[in-house]
Amino acid sequence: MKMGLMIPDFPGQTHVAMWRVGQAMRELGTEVQFFSTQRAAAQARCHDFLIEEATKTHYVYPPNPIAVLVTVLRSPGGIWRCWQYIAGLKESSLKDKLRCLFLILCAADMAYYCQSQEIEHIFIHSCANAAHIGAMNFLLCGVTYSLRLGGDLEVYGSDHTSKMNKAAFVAAAAEPTRQQVLDEVGLAPDKVYSVWLGVDTKRFVPPSQRELIPGKIRLVTVARLNPAKGHCYAIEAVKQLRDRDIDVHYTLIGSGDSEAEIQQQIEKLELSDCVHLIGAQGESKVIETLQASDVFVLPSINKGEASPVAALEAMSCGLPAVCTIIGGTPNIVSDGINGYLVPQKDAKSLAEGLYNLAQDVELRQKMSRAARDRAVESFDCRLSAQRVLEAIKTHTEVS
Repeated sequence: MKMGLMIPDFPGQTHVAMWRVGQAMRELGTEVQFFSTQRAAAQARCHDFLIEEATKTHYVYPPNPIAVLVTVLRSPGGIWRCWQYIAGLKESSLKDKLRCLFLILCAADMAYYCQSQEIEHIFIHSCANAAHIGAMNFLLCGVTYSLRLGGDLEVYGSDHTSKMNKAAFVAAAAEPTRQQVLDEVGLAPDKVYSVWLGVDTKRFVPPSQRELIPGKIRLVTVARLNPAKGHCYAIEAVKQLRDRDIDVHYTLIGSGDSEAEIQQQIEKLELSDCVHLIGAQGESKVIETLQASDVFVLPSINKGEASPVAALEAMSCGLPAVCTIIGGTPNIVSDGINGYLVPQKDAKSLAEGLYNLAQDVELRQKMSRAARDRAVESFDCRLSAQRVLEAIKTHTEVS
């Protein structure tokens, strides 16, 4: 099979997990061509191998005029069907529909490339505008497509029924997001899967030895510096641990608009000696930091999270995960077995779970082994790739 894998704004710092799934598909014998809407901003590119992949990626924006013209001449009926598709968007404003008219050009570019390269199916890592492009590409050239829903539906715009109606299937990031598709879009249950994004458990491995000392704990969070990630609650929890005489060190990996605000909180709470912002990092540095840590913290709040890859990577490195109850985290973390689940916006509960782990080395070791076992059994990217490929084979004529 020759298939396309579309990632919007590639290569961003969060795209490495989907790239891994694409690589695993290649290992399984599938020829994979990466597509994207447009190039990511320079500050978002932190993985060298993704930058290399970007040189071979086909970008549909800006659309190639020759490709668009050829597609228009080749499929005038397809262009009409795209117009009808946009006119039929029931939830989009007039302004949104006008934007979608431009997306016809991007879909025409994609259709030309799919036909010239004999692409048989496109798996789209988004349910936002990239899903519109995939749907209209199907109307133009008949190449089937499937979608991945990475979080709550409302985060990805509107008109999901139109986007998903002709999709071969939808791969939801976790069971709660799968249920959203069933409830709000009304797709048949056999067309909606729950599929982890996946982690390379052969690369994300525990260190040969961790020095565990009662009363001392090293914490890490890998996430964008954004209010939705709830960093302020984790930092407040660190303050509470310090007040209870725990020797705590907390490393935050990631970049974003909230950096100044987070730094201000650190200084206000007099935690500059133990809380460190080290910015967005490449995969090797992330692995090194995870292996040098004791516990992973995910304090996310509100909407957007489904199956946070950072948690899967940390567990693969043998870190207990202390996470808020959000999206699919209850399907990832077994409370008291391989980590703790705590309420959102509750620094006290976060601190309590971390205090237990700081004091009890035996508990830390037990949860570490359980976290690693869970990652290997369920979260490996090769399992995710195989599940997506099987779904493509089941729901299309691609073989």
